[in-house]
Amino acid sequence: MTKEFEFVDDLTSDVLFRAYGKTLEQVFENSAKALFSIICEIEQLEPTKSFWLEIEAESHEELLYEWLSRLLAESEIRGLFFSRFVVSIEGNKLKARVYGSKADPKIGKVQVKAITKYKFGLVKQNSLYVATVSCDI
Repeated sequence: MTKEFEFVDDLTSDVLFRAYGKTLEQVFENSAKALFSIICEIEQLEPTKSFWLEIEAESHEELLYEWLSRLLAESEIRGLFFSRFVVSIEGNKLKARVYGSKADPKIGKVQVKAITKYKFGLVKQNSLYVATVSCDI
């Protein structure tokens, strides 16, 4: 299996990562995992809550941006850290089941303020989707 994600640059005010997937759904799920790996000790989370999210955008790249931005907002609003994501995409519409548990400061790491457009991208390289995401911390 190929890696799910990797951290590329650890800048002073940003963290840049690349996420990978054999399908669009997989790269969206792995991007969300990478994002919450910055925010918390994701492997220590036992999901106790879940909810549905639906998002629509003009393109897959914009959909990825909206997806990650919405996850940040939902985490803040709901007071939850997320660790598992089941995504389905049809056209430019995303529907996802998001799993998480109460945000526990003991496993919290860094607060991500926003997803930025800096170096942001989603491309297909051969049979692999690659997302490049920059997070303002």
